Parts: sequence; structure tokens; C-alpha cells
Amino acid sequence: MEKDIATGNEHWTVMQRIAFRFFAMFFALYVFFNPNGLIPFTYGLFNLYLKPFRRLVLWLGNHLLHPANPFTTYTGGSGDTTYDYLALAFIVIVSIVTAIVWSVTGKGTRNYNKLFYWLLVIIRYYVAFAMIRYGIMKVVKIQFPYPSIGRLMEPVGNMSPMSLAWMYMGYSKAF
Repeated sequence: MEKDIATGNEHWTVMQRIAFRFFAMFFALYVFFNPNGLIPFTYGLFNLYLKPFRRLVLWLGNHLLHPANPFTTYTGGSGDTTYDYLALAFIVIVSIVTAIVWSVTGKGTRNYNKLFYWLLVIIRYYVAFAMIRYGIMKVVKIQFPYPSIGRLMEPVGNMSPMSLAWMYMGYSKAF
């Protein structure tokens, strides 16, 4: 970044501005569509827009990819499902389009220092709250509880890979 000696303003290069526009939109959409329950008692509020978003992602996946077995549900929980990859692809595509439109319309901007600062603040709080929440879930044994007798009697072939991993983690005292 070059610094303008007369005004003290930094001049971002064209590539820095374009990259910032993409990543600002990407992280804003990611946090918006993945609230992770970080704000207590707001689950109902988030569902006002998350349910239609999930239906849109599934509809787009079915109509653009034409899979042999249509995508029908948001599975939730693991983050390693077809839905999650479709949602991430949607966020990336919207971020690219937004960065292009923003670059065409925002040619006079020299830098985004203030916006960059606030974006970093939001990302830091998002990551910090997520780490604290997931840490508490592990310590209090909410996420990996000790397996019940019913789960222990279930044939391993009937379990999903995630379910088997969770049972192992719940059984292991070290984890």
C-alpha cells in the first residue's frame, strides 16, 4: 500500500481493493448464514431467514446440478454434507458477483481501512465465541456424552461415520 504524504491516506492497489471486496462479502455472508447459536435466545430470529435460505440452496443444487438423488433436506450438525458444500458455493458465487459489481461502481475509493477494521473485529468475535462455545460443549460433555446402552447395542453398520466418531469421543475419557 502506498501512502499519500499530503493527506496521510493509504492507497490500496487495485488487486487489494478487489480482494478486500470479495473477502468482506464472503465473511459477512458466512457469518450471517452460519450464526452457530452465538447469540443466546435468537434461534427463532435466525430461522426467519435461515429456513428460506436452506430451501433456496437445496433448490439451486437440484436445478443446477441435476443429481441422481435429489437433495431434500438440510442435515445440520456436521458441516461436512452436500448441503454445506452447496451453501459455501452459493456464498462464494454471490461474493464474486458482489465484488465485481462493487469494483465497477466503487472506482473512486482509495482504501477500506475503516471497513477492514470492523470486518476484523466481527471475524475475531465470531471465532472467539465459536471457540468458547465449542470448548464449553466439550468440557461439560454436551457434544460427546457417554454412549447410552441403546447406542451401545446398535450395530456399527447402522451408524453414520459422525455417529461412530461421537460415540468414540464420548466413551474416551481423554477426549
